[in-house]
Amino acid sequence: MSKVEWVRTAIAVESAGSVTAGAAERGLSQPAASQQLAHLERALGFELFERSRRGVAATDDGARFLREVATPLEQIEWLLSGLERGAAEMPDLPLVLSCAPEWFEHHAVRALDSAPPVRARFGLDDGEAFEQLRAGRVDVAITHTYPGASAGTVSHALAARRYVLVAAPSLADDAAASAEALGEWVRSTPWVGFSEELPLTRRVWAELTGSVAPTEVRVVVPDIRAALAAVEAGMGASLIPDDVSADALRHGRVVAMATAGIEHSPPPWVLTIRASNPRAAEVRQLVEGLLAAGLSRTGG
Repeated sequence: MSKVEWVRTAIAVESAGSVTAGAAERGLSQPAASQQLAHLERALGFELFERSRRGVAATDDGARFLREVATPLEQIEWLLSGLERGAAEMPDLPLVLSCAPEWFEHHAVRALDSAPPVRARFGLDDGEAFEQLRAGRVDVAITHTYPGASAGTVSHALAARRYVLVAAPSLADDAAASAEALGEWVRSTPWVGFSEELPLTRRVWAELTGSVAPTEVRVVVPDIRAALAAVEAGMGASLIPDDVSADALRHGRVVAMATAGIEHSPPPWVLTIRASNPRAAEVRQLVEGLLAAGLSRTGG
């Protein structure tokens, strides 16, 4: 049994969230999949997954390993699939775009019609995206920060994101029209966060209330769309990007509580590429498509 097959099974299990579902995806029995995982963990010298009755979750070492091997393995399988189809030439690999899911949904899709083949990668933080970019496993990274001093990358600042203070209609207060009244409303309303550190929340909170943090953080979910769903369910108020909250606002599922004067723009989205890439022409075509979609704020 090839070690590559063990890795394929591990990737399927992580994606499915359970050994049983991952095994089914690979056409294996659950015991066979478990045996492959055991062989791979023994070869690596660390556990890939934490097991529970609810399923499995990758350990820190496991997540790091699977991130490292997923892209190369998918590239090999992409090439092999082209050969199996009898392609006259080697098929082009898709460019790898690292970005947040909501950024892809609300922005990137507008630029991909005429772009080269693209595979999106979600879930990398800014540091991981830059690391993968420099290693050649990511071609274009969309982040909130710049990569820092590096002669090997080129960055473009994209349109700044604006956030809106929103709540479900059941929690909204029409009387919170003044800054003082709005501050009082915020202090008495549970908070829904999408970051453990809540940096944006702290900045706006201080302006609204003069205090340093929400008095009651009811739930923190590491996904902006999930945070919006929690707000719609009446769990509390939150700062949600205007592109993500637009549909909920338009259909009345949430109410905008903040005026334009207290909406804040965090650092702009930043598009970064490697200065040297063997597929520079295709990367340039993708980047030009993203900029032409109206996302560019300044050149870089």
